[in-house]
Amino acid sequence: MSYALTRLTGDGSTTTFTIGFTYRDEADIIVKVDGVTKTITTDYTVAAGGTQITFTSPPADTTAILFQRSTSQTTRLVDYTAGAVFKESDLDTDSIQSFNMSQEAIDIANESMVVDSSNRFDALNKRIIKVADPVDNTDAVNKQFISTNLPNITTVAGISSDVTTVAGISSNVTAVAGDATDIGTVAGISSNVTTVAGISSDVTAVAADATDIGTVATNISDVQSAANLLAATVSTGSPGTDVTYNGATGVLTVPRGATGATGATGPTGSTGPAGPTGATGATGPTGATGADSTVAGPTGPAGPTGPTGATGPAGPTGAAGADGADGATGATGPTGATGPTGATGPTGATGPAGADGVTQDVSGKANLEGGVVFNDSSADVDFRVESNGNANMLVVDGGNDRVGVGTNTPAVEFEVDGGASNQPALITSSDATCKLGLRDDSTSNTYSVTVGAVGDNLAFTSGSGGSEGMRLTSASKLLIATTSDSTSTTSLFVDGTIAHDGRVLANSTAGNGSASVPGMPVGFDYDTGFYRPASNTIGITTGATERMRISADGLLIGRTDALSSAEEQGCVFFPEGLAILARDGTAPTSMMIFVRKTDTTAATVGSILATSTATTYSTSSDYRLKENVNYDWDATTRLKQLKPARFNFISDSTDTVVDGFLAHEVSSVVPEAVTGDKDAVFTAEDEANKLGKEGQPNYQGIDQGKLVPLLVKTIQELEARITALES
Repeated sequence: MSYALTRLTGDGSTTTFTIGFTYRDEADIIVKVDGVTKTITTDYTVAAGGTQITFTSPPADTTAILFQRSTSQTTRLVDYTAGAVFKESDLDTDSIQSFNMSQEAIDIANESMVVDSSNRFDALNKRIIKVADPVDNTDAVNKQFISTNLPNITTVAGISSDVTTVAGISSNVTAVAGDATDIGTVAGISSNVTTVAGISSDVTAVAADATDIGTVATNISDVQSAANLLAATVSTGSPGTDVTYNGATGVLTVPRGATGATGATGPTGSTGPAGPTGATGATGPTGATGADSTVAGPTGPAGPTGPTGATGPAGPTGAAGADGADGATGATGPTGATGPTGATGPTGATGPAGADGVTQDVSGKANLEGGVVFNDSSADVDFRVESNGNANMLVVDGGNDRVGVGTNTPAVEFEVDGGASNQPALITSSDATCKLGLRDDSTSNTYSVTVGAVGDNLAFTSGSGGSEGMRLTSASKLLIATTSDSTSTTSLFVDGTIAHDGRVLANSTAGNGSASVPGMPVGFDYDTGFYRPASNTIGITTGATERMRISADGLLIGRTDALSSAEEQGCVFFPEGLAILARDGTAPTSMMIFVRKTDTTAATVGSILATSTATTYSTSSDYRLKENVNYDWDATTRLKQLKPARFNFISDSTDTVVDGFLAHEVSSVVPEAVTGDKDAVFTAEDEANKLGKEGQPNYQGIDQGKLVPLLVKTIQELEARITALES
């Protein structure tokens, strides 16, 4: 299994392939076709949400395609510094780099030769390349070595019959051995002999041209020179020089052609990883201590109930009464009056089960001493107790295992039917709190939840011995996480944080609040918060005074009406993009101030001022901000380089012609008047900084007011020339 590489095969038509693994950045993906690394944008693009590679042209049939992730092993993507804040994104980036590197290492190990169980290297059916020529007998052999030596072996094997023939003419071989010198000479030019043998007809023809061959032999030096030129190594010289040949080095120098035009600029590389987070700045000075709060903090929870006192001593047992004497047996006849009960005799043996008993009516009072069990045999019978006015005062439903009070058909295990009474049950306790406990059998606590009375209040507690979580007071206030209310104006008081997925609604206009008592205060500052001054309007107040409101008109600051002339000061920002800034008075007053912060200080760099009749747009120009002041420079020459033009804007459907400049034509003359670069587009970094959408045009702008100094200086120079001419 591969974690960070995918191998595919081209078919000559398919251009899009699935990557098959995750990655941190597109720059971490290596794409190869038949071992050749491809370039993103030029040869391929990453498409389909980063899961596919699309080639500019389809890889040829049977070509090997490789997608491999290669995470940087030399550069840490996250560099932690002492005192810095751990961020989830930094921890994820750091762990992903390590995780990806470990997966890539596993892939490299799986792609490498391994040692099998017999201690042999296994190449896993892959080619082994760049193997050197063998030296020792046990060295591996490469294809080139075999290809070089195999022909000799093959040749000998193919002429085995000739070898046998030679063995049969050993005497002739001996004779030939006497001419070993000549044979050695011929052997040295065996290839030439073979060549001549193959062109015997040409040799005959050459013999017929012996005269011409003699001529060539006479001019053999020229022939050799020509041969040298054909075999020479060609080198390039400087443009415009002569062709030369160096016989000693065999180098033919040919002048180089003129330099070609510069190629187009390559695509911009991907943005590198973000630099490490800078060190945390020094802690600012401690703010002034706020005024003492006048609002009392919430009362702490009630302390635990004290231990129960010891049980008092039992009173003395009264003396037992004497047993009555046995009554005499009366004569048979009418039944006489029942005598007093005699002493209890010994218990006889248990007899067989008798038939169902009969109902025994008891009028008056019955005293039962000792334990009494009703329905000990678990028969399916009911038990009912009547009161003076209720036939079903107490009912035990034996068939359904239920108990009813005031009803003979209890629907659950215990039901109380009080009839017309609005308080059918009452639980009292002499303790300061009277609680009804509820428990789920899944817990071992004495009870899970209690509902009880604390004075005239209803309290809710969770957990055995837990603290009170909620209270409904006798004043109809609901308190959560506290037992006391620090204000007398709220119906709901929560000591903690409220998180909800729904809406909190006011039940009447009283919930709108006011500037002095906002309907939704902030913290314990009850005169600061949000309120509803009018329909579809939100007011924001601090210190019982409205500071801002949001309405259908827009955002109003310091005003309660967008266009009222009675309210002079404040700001209005309309949804349509219009803004109004208003201040009192007739003297020049700043309407807007621009401040730019440098590395060390913040300074005012411009402002917009208004009087009762005019507006001034001011930029910083104090002499204390300037240096290298020069009054002697040539303005006329620079002014003549400007190219005023008449044109209309493309977006203007009326094609109205106006006067002006093209920004890039001004940038070389008065660069401070122009912003932006010619033909610029927004980059990914610009989009991250909310400056514009990546790839869209980033148009240049011009401040024509910055041309005024050039115009004034030119007029002064022309005035001086006119004065000189008039003189």
